[in-house]
Amino acid sequence: MTYFYGFVEQQNMNKTGATIFLSLVVMAFAYLSFRQLSSRIQPTVLPQTEMPDESADSTDETRTDKAAYMLSGHETVASVLQKLGPRVNERTAEHLAKAGFSDYPEKALIVVLKEEQQLEVYGWRDGKWRFINFYWFTANSGELGPKLKQGDRQIPEGLYTLEYLNPNSKFWLSGKVSYPNAFDKAKAKADGRDRLGGDIFIHGKAMSIGCVAIGDASAEEVFFFMAHHTSREPLEIIISPVDFRKGKAVPTNVKVSWYPELCEIIKQRLEELPFSSH
Repeated sequence: MTYFYGFVEQQNMNKTGATIFLSLVVMAFAYLSFRQLSSRIQPTVLPQTEMPDESADSTDETRTDKAAYMLSGHETVASVLQKLGPRVNERTAEHLAKAGFSDYPEKALIVVLKEEQQLEVYGWRDGKWRFINFYWFTANSGELGPKLKQGDRQIPEGLYTLEYLNPNSKFWLSGKVSYPNAFDKAKAKADGRDRLGGDIFIHGKAMSIGCVAIGDASAEEVFFFMAHHTSREPLEIIISPVDFRKGKAVPTNVKVSWYPELCEIIKQRLEELPFSSH
């Protein structure tokens, strides 16, 4: 009888061990499946909704925190257009009408003039660019001259494009400038420079350490122009030290050997646009 009870107890232990082993296998499989699924999930929120800007050259430490910011945004470009549409459309309607537009242009272009501290918006219609409106800077940073390195507080100069819109910016609304471009990278390589910086935005509020700050109301209008740009060509952003269309010379305070070359490129592009004495 003792042998029988011992045999039964042994069988129960074997069943318990098998149950535990099976449970461990199931848990391991579930964990591996979760890791595989997690690796496929990208921390982006919505199309055209990228990480918020830091209003200038973010440090590497700041950039490591951006994933958390990305998950906190709830607005999309579409939701911003819907929520702010009534008030923004009312403000832009007059300027659009004066420029000959019945609605936002499908092809837009932005000019940033550092010395004048102005941002201009143009629209393409009937085979030519038409001036629509301008907006004052609400803050400025750096001096005339190109951006050379991270942390120099310089607003870059050159021919850029819009990379994306951020409807969840810490500075109300923003659009990212494609700095550094191919020209910036080529000159940096020739000069032996690295760490060129980045995170240059056009945004609201009144703070800048390298970005183009134009205040919340102006940022709303510019955001709408950028959002309605549906052309296959990227939205162009020209950032110039001065308005060369006024006959102004290349700034002499900039001690960079290739600066006249850069200014000539900007000047030629600016002269293709109509001049407005606003």
